[in-house]
Amino acid sequence: MHRYTRSAFRRYPVLFSLLTTFGVVCVLYGLEQILDTIVFIREYPGALFAVGIAILVLTGTLYKKLDRKLD
Repeated sequence: MHRYTRSAFRRYPVLFSLLTTFGVVCVLYGLEQILDTIVFIREYPGALFAVGIAILVLTGTLYKKLDRKLD
């Protein structure tokens, strides 16, 4: 009976890992295609890079503040 109560992920880990990886790749590729249609980003990729770094810094700072509040 235990065999039938296991979750689908535990029964088929490779399948779910491959599907998850494919999903992430599709999202990233789709986002790349969308961003490529924006003229400003195509002409100034450094601006996209700067915005990405700023977002990472802001989320890191927010994470640290929230982590301290929860302690």
